[in-house]
Amino acid sequence: MKKDECGAIFFLALGLSYFVISLSYNAGTMENPREGFFPIIMGGFMVLFALSVLISSLKKRSEKESLSGMWNTFDSRKVLSAVMVLGCVSLYLVVLNAVGFLLSSPPLLFALAWIMGGKNLVVNGIMGVVASVVIYWIFWVFMRVPIPLGTIF
Repeated sequence: MKKDECGAIFFLALGLSYFVISLSYNAGTMENPREGFFPIIMGGFMVLFALSVLISSLKKRSEKESLSGMWNTFDSRKVLSAVMVLGCVSLYLVVLNAVGFLLSSPPLLFALAWIMGGKNLVVNGIMGVVASVVIYWIFWVFMRVPIPLGTIF
């Protein structure tokens, strides 16, 4: 199974779950949208996009891959990268409420950029800080969505 197909199946399941859960909220109408309106639309789009990627990938498949072919393409570096990403995100979730969004997000983004191949440490650091501040500004200042500020400070 190709990476596109695996990702599409994952996002299809995630989108379906999100869509079904969001149906329990009141969607309202187009003139008067309620709390479930946007999640229902987003879940539907996620399902549609995942289906389009899955169908496109299946059409491009020229021959079926065998289990031995999949095993030959196994790369331990990719598995190590995935484990490192999961570890970083898990650590981030543990320290987020204590340290706060603005102090915990730049190191996470720095580490993720480095794991994914960004070897310029200065660029990774700047990108982590700028992305965190922009995300903070959009959600906290512009949209008034509460963001964890940390209990330590």
